[in-house]
Amino acid sequence: AVFAASRKDIVKTLCLSSLWMFSIVSILPVERIIFHSNMALSLNQGSRIDLFHLTDLSSDVLADVNLAFNSGRLSNANAWINWQKNKLDKRCSKAWYETNLSLELNCVSVDVSQLPKSNWQQY
Repeated sequence: AVFAASRKDIVKTLCLSSLWMFSIVSILPVERIIFHSNMALSLNQGSRIDLFHLTDLSSDVLADVNLAFNSGRLSNANAWINWQKNKLDKRCSKAWYETNLSLELNCVSVDVSQLPKSNWQQY
């Protein structure tokens, strides 16, 4: 529409496109897609992907990290345990008006008592 021969209202088209893209990104589980893509890419031979950089993601991937950790696909076990406990302590103890549906589902799916014991306070 912006580059069409007959010029229409460019501002309206750009605003509508931006609103459409924002609503799509708000609904899609972008961080879960990033997590699963990086997990799949790390399995390739010669991959240089360091999975611990995924700890920069939010608690939306907490349940997925727990599944990957329990299946043994994540190395550096102590660091991942510490990351999970840290996310659970900070995010899952919020008041009801500070949470969202994704956070609630992830906090319910991960049980702190099932995580291995470690000295996670040092990190």
